[in-house]
Amino acid sequence: MGADTLNGLVSSAIWHAEQLDDLGLEIAPLAWAEVSKLEEELAKEMPAEGAEGRIARRGAVAAALKANDVARAEDLASQYSRDAGSEALRKELSDLLRAAADGLSEQFPHAAKRHRPNDLLRLARLLMEHGPFLLAT
Repeated sequence: MGADTLNGLVSSAIWHAEQLDDLGLEIAPLAWAEVSKLEEELAKEMPAEGAEGRIARRGAVAAALKANDVARAEDLASQYSRDAGSEALRKELSDLLRAAADGLSEQFPHAAKRHRPNDLLRLARLLMEHGPFLLAT
């Protein structure tokens, strides 16, 4: 599939996900997961050094976070950071993850009293991957 087609699909998927968010529907994270996958496909078509490639990579990570898929966001950020020729892109991806960790700290203030923001992100990833009973051990 070409970059032009993917750009159109990404734009439509973003609009759809935003509408679901605005309506407060529980399926909004699924729509953001679709955005993340489309952005990832677009990132494969675009070099990381170009503006569109950087935007697609940031978009894939940000959409994964909006989909509540911390593991995917971290994996994509790690992959894109390794492949990126740009220190600016590495920093932007790191900032996205840090903002997500800070958001978890605000969302779960009691956990934030005992854990650093990055630890909360790691715990959220474990929860998503293995379920709540892993954390009880």
